[in-house]
Amino acid sequence: MNKVFHYICILGFALFSLVNLQAQMETDTLQAFKTPADTVSIMKRQSPKKAAFLSAVCPGLGQIYNKKYWKLPIVYGGLAGLGTWVGLNAKNLRGYTNAYKLELDNDSTTIGSYKGISQVNQLRIKRDEVKRSLDLSIILTSVFYALNIVDATVDAHLFDYSITDDISVRVEPEWNFYQAQFIPQAKVGLNFSFYFK
Repeated sequence: MNKVFHYICILGFALFSLVNLQAQMETDTLQAFKTPADTVSIMKRQSPKKAAFLSAVCPGLGQIYNKKYWKLPIVYGGLAGLGTWVGLNAKNLRGYTNAYKLELDNDSTTIGSYKGISQVNQLRIKRDEVKRSLDLSIILTSVFYALNIVDATVDAHLFDYSITDDISVRVEPEWNFYQAQFIPQAKVGLNFSFYFK
């Protein structure tokens, strides 16, 4: 219980430090633009580097920084599920490995058994299966962790991106005259112009 309290205190201190770091870095992310009335309007920009750093330090902090709170259950649920899978695979690998070693020690007084399996060949097969499953679970957890960082970075890049319904198309006829090999030629066509506001 004492170790858990220490870990919680360390995590709390780290989060407090990150909040202070964010307050110090805000001056770098603010840009001032002068308006014609000599007033200053401040526009905050999201920093992709900061979002990636926060998500790398503690998964979910980048999503909080980007104000995408609805993604937190996905991040923490995915990491909790994958972390549990890693833990169960590691526990089963230790159990099958210890039982396998006890069966191979040539001591008739020890019997290696784990989850009802006590034959050497079956223990070896189960140990190898659990080892492959542990490797897969670690790889998937690492990929999910990396996707958490990529998601926070992309969200920060697209934070100020605006999608409006004001997209217009203008179609105009176009004609030009040009001279090719001393013969005047006419070019007639349509000009399509797209405007994104």
